[in-house]
Amino acid sequence: AFDDAYMKKCADFAREKVDGMFAGTAIIKESEPMVQELPRFRKGELTMGRVLGRGGFGIVNEIVKITVMASSKALLADSSPKQSVGERQPSFLDDDDGADLEDTQDKAFIAEHCLRSKTKDARYAIKYLSEDVKRDPNMLTQACMDMAVETNFLATIDHPNIIRMRAMAGGDMFDKEYFLVLDRLYDTLEKRIGTWGKTYKSLTGMKGKLGGKKKTEEKKQQLLEDRLVAAYDLIAAIAYLHDKQIIYRDLKPENIGFDIRDDIKLFGECWCLCWSKYI
Repeated sequence: AFDDAYMKKCADFAREKVDGMFAGTAIIKESEPMVQELPRFRKGELTMGRVLGRGGFGIVNEIVKITVMASSKALLADSSPKQSVGERQPSFLDDDDGADLEDTQDKAFIAEHCLRSKTKDARYAIKYLSEDVKRDPNMLTQACMDMAVETNFLATIDHPNIIRMRAMAGGDMFDKEYFLVLDRLYDTLEKRIGTWGKTYKSLTGMKGKLGGKKKTEEKKQQLLEDRLVAAYDLIAAIAYLHDKQIIYRDLKPENIGFDIRDDIKLFGECWCLCWSKYI
């Protein structure tokens, strides 16, 4: 087993690598103030629900309850001088909340709206490092780098088809207990492709023929529209990243999701800069 001092050296090495990666780039100038504006939570304030996914380094759980501790107020004052993102394009709650409310993204707002008012589905998810990663120096170094890079990129990204980062852990971004609070997704493109395939098969089989030609054709048209909208929105997200000279390095169905409104969302940590144009 490796002691805490050695693991801290791994985290410090990760910090040096990330600092070198972003040194002199516009992305760090954009991300620093945005990161400062994000609410900071203690992990103990977040009650986790079921596991939504596992990656090479991280685990994603839904957040079913948020309890803002009084003791975290000092943390907020120290690490986050401004607790709103009013300068960013405002988002709004779903129609089931009865009104379009500006998202100030402070801790109280996130805690109050942790669950959807009617369905009680979780709005947010937490992404954190697995215990195996925390015990492995090589994995921890790369994981810390990935989490820091993802934080800096998501802080500057504001697009309806790219997942939003809502909050983060208080303290050091390179700490092994660091985590991100993201919007919760409800499906992946990988699963959706399978669903689309089954739907198409049913519409072209005997069941579709027995359902009536007009009705079957309408369902086929809707299926085509759903796929075209998803493709268009995904292209829009990639074009947005390219305009910002950001390259997404691992585009695949598993890294593309859908939110509660069935809007497609790009997520993951595989971001990098187009160096020649972003300095």
